[in-house]
Amino acid sequence: MENNQRKRFKISKFKFLLRILKNPFPSDDMQQYYDSSFYHWIDRIHKGQKEEQERISKIVDGLDDEIAEIYAEDYFKAAEVSGLMFAALTVAMWSNIEIFMGRLIRICEEAGKDPFKGDHHKINDVNPYFYEKLNISLKKLRCSDIANALRVMSNSFKHNNGRYHADKFPIDGSIKRKYSIEENRPIEYEKLPFEDLIKGCYEFCNDLETQVRTSIDN
Repeated sequence: MENNQRKRFKISKFKFLLRILKNPFPSDDMQQYYDSSFYHWIDRIHKGQKEEQERISKIVDGLDDEIAEIYAEDYFKAAEVSGLMFAALTVAMWSNIEIFMGRLIRICEEAGKDPFKGDHHKINDVNPYFYEKLNISLKKLRCSDIANALRVMSNSFKHNNGRYHADKFPIDGSIKRKYSIEENRPIEYEKLPFEDLIKGCYEFCNDLETQVRTSIDN
């Protein structure tokens, strides 16, 4: 009797976790994208750089070239700061995916799957868990190439001073060409197509959630 009660509680718990699970990214509906915190941060960064550079331009307007050159560093510093903020945004986006995958793993454990014994922040631990325990290949999910590119760009910023460094799962060649990414060269984070990245992340997370639900139901 006690075991049956525990079983019922366990099932209700993972169903509750599934019910409150939320994709961290807006869907391809444009209104959801414009309402998202990601869009508003991107907009703030662009506006902040523009306002700062306009402020500096007004200061140097009418000054001699020699004096105006003093402010040149501040002008380009505004662009540099924006680049750092866009790089930090890639880190935040990948962190959202890590948290989402971690929640799905917890749901799997609550549903009776084998416990996860790795590190949620290590793709070399997460990838085999989904494949070996649920027969889900992360590489075959929709937009997995975009999600992986985001992961590598995030790690490049954190661990390689923003220079692209390929690991066990390098960025797909077509994406490297599209984003103008070269080995050991600085990534131009400010030029990344964040709208496409965000939509791709939504598709990746949505497909992973769907497949996890299917695996649990079976």
